Amino acid sequence: MTVTDESVDVTEGGSGDLDATVQGSENDSDSGTKKREQDFTKHRDFHEELASFINSHPKYVEANLGDLSPGQVKAVLTLRGDYANTPERIALRAEAKAKAAEEAKQYEGLTPEQVKARKAAARVDAQVAKFEAKAKEARERAEKLRNEASASGEDLAAVVASQQESVPEPEDETPTKRFGRRK
Repeated sequence: MTVTDESVDVTEGGSGDLDATVQGSENDSDSGTKKREQDFTKHRDFHEELASFINSHPKYVEANLGDLSPGQVKAVLTLRGDYANTPERIALRAEAKAKAAEEAKQYEGLTPEQVKARKAAARVDAQVAKFEAKAKEARERAEKLRNEASASGEDLAAVVASQQESVPEPEDETPTKRFGRRK
């Protein structure tokens, strides 16, 4: 979100935590439009309102991340487009587009019901594989516990003795009330 209107009122930032500025070239080589300097120490009322909203939001307060300044909000909104146009992000988008095209080609010529059924079958297969991996892990854990449990009699006696020593004896054994007939 870059504003190129020079006649807009810009207010001075209050917190002063961001002194960085982004210098744009006089003529943008991509689109031929004129860019102006982005100074993150200056911001608009919108940035103040957005920072105030974020700082007072319950989830943000719960996260205990500290207050956002309007300059930080302006920096995020301004640089978001530049971040989206980095080579890494462009490559990720192209990869996702190619994957979607490959998936569309896979379901080419099928009715919507058939596509839905095949996608559901693929989800079920993935879920089965996930549960099989969990079951294998549980079997391995159980085998490990069985191996540990098959220790010698002396080891087991020592474990039982230590457990009996740590269990406190009940001091007052009062009979519990029973409701109904006794047999």
